[in-house]
Amino acid sequence: MPNLNGEKRDMSVKLEDLRAKGFIPAELYGKGVSNIHLAISAKEFSKLFDEAGENTIVTVEIEGKGHPVLIHGYQIDPICQKYLSV
Repeated sequence: MPNLNGEKRDMSVKLEDLRAKGFIPAELYGKGVSNIHLAISAKEFSKLFDEAGENTIVTVEIEGKGHPVLIHGYQIDPICQKYLSV
């Protein structure tokens, strides 16, 4: 199972600033799990998504704990083709 590192996102940081630092805002949610706002590396996510796609379970490591996830949705900038959110 592919791995992706994530860190809890500081909600006071603007999304533009987060993306300028090379991160993508993300949400981890599901049944029995409270929503977690994340920041993940854009470069790492792009590489992983090219391999795994939308049909593979990925382990997201947050503070040393692994969460199995399925990439459910994402947004891409139509001009520069960069990921905006996951």
